Amino acid sequence: MIRNTTYGEVYCSRHGILLPLYSSSEKARMGFASDILDIGYDIFLNYLAAHSKAFFFTLNLHYPETMPFYPLDNSDMERFIAALIQNLARKNYDPAYLWVRERDNSEHHHYHVALWLNGNEIQHPQRVIDEVIALWGQCVGKEFFTAGLVHYDGAYRYALMLRRQPGLLLEFQTGFRTFSYLAKQYSKEIQLPVRCRRYGYSQLKTERHSNELMNILLS
Repeated sequence: MIRNTTYGEVYCSRHGILLPLYSSSEKARMGFASDILDIGYDIFLNYLAAHSKAFFFTLNLHYPETMPFYPLDNSDMERFIAALIQNLARKNYDPAYLWVRERDNSEHHHYHVALWLNGNEIQHPQRVIDEVIALWGQCVGKEFFTAGLVHYDGAYRYALMLRRQPGLLLEFQTGFRTFSYLAKQYSKEIQLPVRCRRYGYSQLKTERHSNELMNILLS
């Protein structure tokens, strides 16, 4: 990890690429989970090696404070993400994902989700957000669900189209900075229920990034 003490900016480096990390609040001071950063980096690279355009955005999923019973494990998230990915795949969006589990001052944990989609097929998050609201509503239950439990402001403010062409590095750095919020140590649970993961992600389709992609990033 590299910190620019002049401006308070924080970076990490992968394959000689300097990547900015989220550093806009006190939440960044506790540091970042390197394993989550590594997985996100690999998803970015593998996705861009497979697609000329990658549409990337994040959103958050919450439980209502008034909900008396909710699963302590990730069964809701696992059911939700399986249905979402299946629906998006049917639309030829070729989705990739990473989710993380967090808990701050609430009695309930919540989730952050990052999505990578085929930018040749989709250019706006609204279609996906509608799916997310419907599917998370099914998990929570209609008696407790409100649309406000899906926080998607970031999907509009920070949604990004990355293009595999000269100039990609700046887009890559911008997207990675947004993604790095999911890796912050702040609000990560210290103790989890037995056999409960703190994150999940889609299986990478390739293990190696194309030479063309790396040449574009490093040029």
